[in-house]
Amino acid sequence: MIDAQELRRRWSDKTEAVFTSADLSNYVEIPARNYERTFDFQGCKSIVFLKGERTGTEEDVILMSQGTGRMVLPAGVQVLVTDGYTKCSSNPTDAARSGSTVTSSTPKPVVGKDDGWTVVAQADGY
Repeated sequence: MIDAQELRRRWSDKTEAVFTSADLSNYVEIPARNYERTFDFQGCKSIVFLKGERTGTEEDVILMSQGTGRMVLPAGVQVLVTDGYTKCSSNPTDAARSGSTVTSSTPKPVVGKDDGWTVVAQADGY
């Protein structure tokens, strides 16, 4: 089970991501997935990390943050971001290998080779 301590361990207050106006939003909801992804944030008013299966109670909130940083987001965690820049910078081939839908902030097909297998995935949003 992911807890606040684990999310703090995965959080960095720095990001080297290059953001564009397309990455700026008043509100972004990043759904939970069954694989790990990496997200970069800049100038965000709030970043709320929630359990993937929400019940609508305060217990759904795992950790709250704000500002700028980078998170290696574990599987099963969703994120709500207000007023800031958000960008997914995961390695899509890892997620494709697990049979999951691959997503990123730039929709495009992703092709890779893994142990003789050709991995093809469609990236479309987060």
